[in-house]
Amino acid sequence: MNIYRQLEFDTVLNTVGGFAHSEVVAKKIAETTPLNSLADAEKLLTQTSEALNVLASRSPALAFDDLSIVLDKATVGATLTPGEFLKIRKSIVALRSLKACIEGADGFDSLKAITAQAQICDDLESAISSAIESETEIKDGASEKLFSIRRAILRANSKLKERLDGYTRQSEISKYLQDNIVTLRGGRYVIPVRSECRSNVKGLVHDVSSTGATVFIEPFSVVEANNELITLKTEEQNEIERILFELSKKVRVNISELFEGQDVLTECGIIFAKAEYAKHNDAYRPSINGTGKICLLGARHPLISAEKVVPVDIKLDDKRLLVISGPNTGGKTVALKTVGLFGLMTASGIFIPTEEGSEMCIF
Repeated sequence: MNIYRQLEFDTVLNTVGGFAHSEVVAKKIAETTPLNSLADAEKLLTQTSEALNVLASRSPALAFDDLSIVLDKATVGATLTPGEFLKIRKSIVALRSLKACIEGADGFDSLKAITAQAQICDDLESAISSAIESETEIKDGASEKLFSIRRAILRANSKLKERLDGYTRQSEISKYLQDNIVTLRGGRYVIPVRSECRSNVKGLVHDVSSTGATVFIEPFSVVEANNELITLKTEEQNEIERILFELSKKVRVNISELFEGQDVLTECGIIFAKAEYAKHNDAYRPSINGTGKICLLGARHPLISAEKVVPVDIKLDDKRLLVISGPNTGGKTVALKTVGLFGLMTASGIFIPTEEGSEMCIF
């Protein structure tokens, strides 16, 4: 709305969003719409107050990734990638930290009402931790078969390279080589032979250098060993795909819990970002009313630096009109915008930079 921009409410929301630990939370904060119900505004302020009390003694791990696309993929039966499984695990860990901070202490009833909805997928987290090494790697121990295949690959690799290294050391062969090294072309081990000597090394040509000076030859004596290695790597890839497929099925089993956990993390992420904002900006919770009463003590416009801002007291009690007069130095406009902005912030559960004991109405 234009009035939000005129009062720079959007800028305040961006500042609050800067305290979020997740992009999805920052985006939701930027879309905040102030409430016009006294009870709803009181509920938001209570949530922020409880989050501040939590932060006084502990800090939940609230960093998580937006799982919407990942969970949608899993829902339709797609196989997830290792990186996507790590995002899911990160979300589960964050949810556990959040619930531990809130549900393990007395009070915090409004926050508990939110976190109580979420269930932690312990078994899924354990399965992911057992199988996924990194965003691109599967652990050797993800299955007994994978462990066995990878050991066989190591042995085949060692045997093959040892045989090819023999070519680089043999005087009758090494003299035809461009370099005394073993390299890969098309997934097969080859040796680099000078182009003019290609007929002196019997084998399959797999590639030619860009200058044409070198041909990469797979000696006939290692073709079978290369075939064995490629077969093992194909088996490895098939087993990895099977593991990822089975793990994706486990995600589908827990899909509703994961969606619910995402919602809880997002909602609490918004609340804790507001609490962090209050903590870092010396902001306080105002009492609120629906009668139009305003009592701002030492009010500071939140977008003016602490070195330059001039605190003001603004009171409207039984009067419905306030005249602000003075020279054209900008103070009157700032005072007016401060009241309007504080009204929007209060109705959004965001504490306002005033002294304690201030009061704001919900318009």
